[in-house]
Amino acid sequence: MNLEKKNEILSKAYTDSQNMISLADSKANISLTIQGLLITIALGFSLLSNIFVKIESLMEQNLPFFYFYITITIIFISFSIIGIITTILVFKPREPKEETERNREGFFYFGHVSKYSSSDEYFSKIKQLDEEKLMEEYSRQIYQLSHIAKEKFKFLRLSIYFLIINIGLTVFFLILSSIVNVS
Repeated sequence: MNLEKKNEILSKAYTDSQNMISLADSKANISLTIQGLLITIALGFSLLSNIFVKIESLMEQNLPFFYFYITITIIFISFSIIGIITTILVFKPREPKEETERNREGFFYFGHVSKYSSSDEYFSKIKQLDEEKLMEEYSRQIYQLSHIAKEKFKFLRLSIYFLIINIGLTVFFLILSSIVNVS
């Protein structure tokens, strides 16, 4: 296979890696929005229904149920906070995995590009770029981007697990709050 075809394939792989990172960020954004809505719905319902006033009478009437309700509330808030933190960790900027990659003069990674003293210097280096060097650059960047995407998807997966748990906890919390309101 000739160099031009290899660079075309590497260019596609580079774009795909960038798209995977964008996909992880988009999904994390949706997860963060839903997590925020769940907290707003659950705690908003509690405030609007004056649940905290009714809790005092519940403590006097049914102490075990009161402890159960408080435990579920603490679990709900804890899991919500953990879910939001894992979602935010998806957005955390990441540096290249290898130390040598962080220090070299590259052409694609913003950290590399920003090391050039001017846009003219960067352009001059780009003009000197041959197809062999371009293939090396793509290969190094694809490797780094793949590790960044893998890390982002690890936190995204955790975020989704917590989102599912938090949906269940929100429903359960609302049911318990309704029971407290009826009592």
